[in-house]
Amino acid sequence: MLKFVSFLFISVIASLDLAYASSSSDAEALEDSFHDVKYTNRGAEFLFPQRFTDEQVQCLFDKQPLLIQNRFKDAADEVFDLPVGALSAEEKFYREVMPNRLQLITGTAARYASKIRFANAVEVHNGALQGLYEYVSSYDSLYSMAGYGGCLSFLVQLRLDPSYVIYGMENIEGRCRVFNMRESILGDKDFLSSERQLNMANRMLPVTSLHYLKSLDRNWVRQTNEIGRLAGNTKDWLLLLHALQGNNVHGMDEVNRQHIADSLYEKFLTGKEYAANEMNLAKYEDCLMSLRQSIFEKLGIREDQIPTVPADKIVDMCEGRVFFAVAE
Repeated sequence: MLKFVSFLFISVIASLDLAYASSSSDAEALEDSFHDVKYTNRGAEFLFPQRFTDEQVQCLFDKQPLLIQNRFKDAADEVFDLPVGALSAEEKFYREVMPNRLQLITGTAARYASKIRFANAVEVHNGALQGLYEYVSSYDSLYSMAGYGGCLSFLVQLRLDPSYVIYGMENIEGRCRVFNMRESILGDKDFLSSERQLNMANRMLPVTSLHYLKSLDRNWVRQTNEIGRLAGNTKDWLLLLHALQGNNVHGMDEVNRQHIADSLYEKFLTGKEYAANEMNLAKYEDCLMSLRQSIFEKLGIREDQIPTVPADKIVDMCEGRVFFAVAE
């Protein structure tokens, strides 16, 4: 009897939750947890909205494609929009998340919009890119106390604008990482590229992008006659790997950063049994390719997974429209 009463109580609360807005502490805490996804080569999360507006949720309710775009400023501070594509929710959204027909009459789109958040997870299903979203009830704590789940997840499919290209999705089914070929490996923590390069408006490729690292291959080393330049690249990549290992290289001043680079370089050459005053092209090739491989391994990718971007896609890559996917 007690269990039935508990079930009845939760059912009533759930109905109220779907029909009326709430300002509970749980809902407020959820809003506080929202954050902007930084541009990073570790994913395509920024293609998906973190939250939906009232109008966007109503669009999903009506089963209409939800057109999205990203807004940027150019070098002259003029705002422009780049189309991303169209979003559509999977059937589970309409079956388990969306309010019933009577509740829709009460105008619940705004109330639902405040309870839906992006889970910062991307998947591939049937060759399509999908983002994972969560609907969190304002009465989540009450659900949990009674042994019921107050959080429902559902997928939203993204049909990309034709100007976007994602390599490698044909062999993936499920959770994945999507790398942006334009962006810096270190994201907003990059200390190698200039602010001008990291600014999307300038259409420039950061010097620590995957495209850049892949282009500095063995042939590049063999064609380079400036030993000092190769030593500098080796130190830069040692610092890059040091940062990827969780060390705060970005926050250092230039003097301390150079000191760390020199120390890492000396230790690295000792491990290779190379003397600094005896370095040549062959030894630098060995050093740089070894470091590059370590960087790729730290990112969880193989060199052969990184696509070679054809000439006609270089502009798209510089605008952040060329990606490649790697299964988790």
